[in-house]
Amino acid sequence: MSDLLAPDCDGCRAPERGLYIAQCRGCTLRSLAAGPLFHDSMRLGRLTPAYRAALLRLGRDVPAVHGEVKAAADELRRDRVGA
Repeated sequence: MSDLLAPDCDGCRAPERGLYIAQCRGCTLRSLAAGPLFHDSMRLGRLTPAYRAALLRLGRDVPAVHGEVKAAADELRRDRVGA
């Protein structure tokens, strides 16, 4: 299990089920990684205002939180391709 996932969270214990628990940081990171705010920012090559606002809700260090979301996106991608 990744460091991003909370071992006591139903959503994090089985992320392949697509369950997201609202108050769980790991679930929130996965949700952002799978969602349009992150993907729009990646496509544009910059943090959009809406994505930056979502990151700020998770912490003041926006680059660090963005790194967590990118790590979650990498995990989601690995899980989809079965690597």
